[in-house]
Amino acid sequence: MENQKEDRIYNILSFILLTLVTIFSIVRFPYLPQFIDGYYHLSCANGFIKSGGWVGIAWWDFAPLGRPHLYPPLYHFIIVFLKTIGVEGLTAIRLTEISIVPLFFFSLWYIFKKEISIVFAFFFLLISTSFFSFYTSVSANLPASIALILSIFSGYFLKKKKIVSSILFLVLAFYTHAAIPWITLISLIFIACLSKDYGKSSLKVILVSLCLASFLLFHQIRYFNYINLSILKEVMFSHFSIFILVSGIISFFLNFKREDFFRLFFMGLILGSIIVFFKYPYRLFSSQGMLGWIFYSSYLCEQVVRIIKSKWINFVFLILVVYLFFFHSTIDLEEGKAKFNLFSSTYHYLSSGKFTYFLEYASLFFPQHYLPVANIIKTFSEENEIIVSNLNFSSQVFSSLTNRPTSRSILSEVKGFRDFSVYRVAKIIIWVKPFTRKLAYLQEKLDLNKLYENDMFLVYFNPHCSIKVLPIRAKISFIFISSLFLFCLFIFFLDNAKIVYKI
Repeated sequence: MENQKEDRIYNILSFILLTLVTIFSIVRFPYLPQFIDGYYHLSCANGFIKSGGWVGIAWWDFAPLGRPHLYPPLYHFIIVFLKTIGVEGLTAIRLTEISIVPLFFFSLWYIFKKEISIVFAFFFLLISTSFFSFYTSVSANLPASIALILSIFSGYFLKKKKIVSSILFLVLAFYTHAAIPWITLISLIFIACLSKDYGKSSLKVILVSLCLASFLLFHQIRYFNYINLSILKEVMFSHFSIFILVSGIISFFLNFKREDFFRLFFMGLILGSIIVFFKYPYRLFSSQGMLGWIFYSSYLCEQVVRIIKSKWINFVFLILVVYLFFFHSTIDLEEGKAKFNLFSSTYHYLSSGKFTYFLEYASLFFPQHYLPVANIIKTFSEENEIIVSNLNFSSQVFSSLTNRPTSRSILSEVKGFRDFSVYRVAKIIIWVKPFTRKLAYLQEKLDLNKLYENDMFLVYFNPHCSIKVLPIRAKISFIFISSLFLFCLFIFFLDNAKIVYKI
């Protein structure tokens, strides 16, 4: 009876946290997309729709010459589906961003509740949601978050000896994000080498998943010369959770010899994150790379609560919860300078309105400035005519909002096929203020006509540009993609038929 009462309390507390997380996501709907990546993904979805399916050349970026499209397409297909059923593009991005946060935390909490314990699942939920940088990354890096969910489910089904389901989820992860599935693959190799019970099963999942993901992998290898792996500026704004790193490292060594599946799986994730995110410290210490350390930190909290004598347990539990919920102190890098932040909990920031201090959580959507410009672009250009801005970010924003190709774009990791004059080929030029000598030169050289001006932008028409971009026909149609998805869904249900029957 006492255990049932304790479980009920932890379930109630977990439900409260999940409810808060969901509310915090929903109230941000008008301010989304949260990050510039959302506009990139919307442009890709628009391009796929015009092509009629998946295409390996991003003709809508770096137009009219294009560049290789190397980003895994699953999230883009989700946006395509939402647009197909009548959801407006920007709304589709917003719906996915507000949905992923509660889905991510609920999925992991549910798995850990079933496979480890209710106490562990609660602490995992509290620690992961209260680390603000990790919390924001779940929404800001949406394909990575989806890939993490898929990867954890792949591990979950491997533990249940459901090999087919484990393979399906890992393959989907490969078609969702470029880095996360490799971290998972390293984790499975780790299990294959160290686990007697799951070694052969892990090897099967690894080999079959690589075979099924080989189509995309060969495409990426084919255009490898166009990949530019550089350290992003986000490294200057990293956040380090003191609690997670200290407790996670302690727990790692205390539980080093434990042979349970999830301990090995998350130990492998830590190793994989270090290898894959070595050049990306922000992702290693502030976002996806912290998942393994959060797991071990939760392990330690569960162990502390269970071994403390009964008269002290409520006090220790209260201290842990209060600290994580209201404080969760961090060491933050602001433009490369370290700063101790005592009150750094997600719940403190969101309830106090101080989240605007963080660049990663600041809204980049300014409708009063963007929408009039988008209307001007739609009025004075056709869908197959090129637009451009003096900044990559604004080029991407207006390309996605107006469904026009652009001669420059974000995602600097993939280069264009050739260098060319990005302004000469554009029908509409959107200039982010202030007015500069370069703009004056372009006005004279290209004989530009001014169409519109607001506090942020100057919009010009290029009367002598007649270049138009025709969509490349899809290599893989949406009909084939839909059929393949339904087939995978059928295989999944077939693999889990006994489980479904028992439920």
